Amino acid sequence: MLYIRFDGPPSHESGRFIEVERDGESISYGEWKQDGDDWLLVIPDCQAERDALVRYIKARIAYENTEMTDEFMSTMLAEQLRSAILALPEATRKEITNAYMGNTRHRV
Repeated sequence: MLYIRFDGPPSHESGRFIEVERDGESISYGEWKQDGDDWLLVIPDCQAERDALVRYIKARIAYENTEMTDEFMSTMLAEQLRSAILALPEATRKEITNAYMGNTRHRV
């Protein structure tokens, strides 16, 4: 679950944004965009991404005239994960790689 932290409750003088957290840890999530005089924290729509993935998998199954086997799903998930990671900013990809490696000798 994600938590977006403010320094006060909603009111006519609302609290200011502090950070986005997951499991008590500050994370980088979403993208800040200026909208006139305002700023927006744009958070990805996970449901839309899931729906698109389901459509893609169904189309791929139909195109390849195959069945939903474990091997097919593993290949599909690996391709989707690779695409998703490559779409991330470079600093985020390095952070993921470093967390996965878990060893400072292998840091990117």
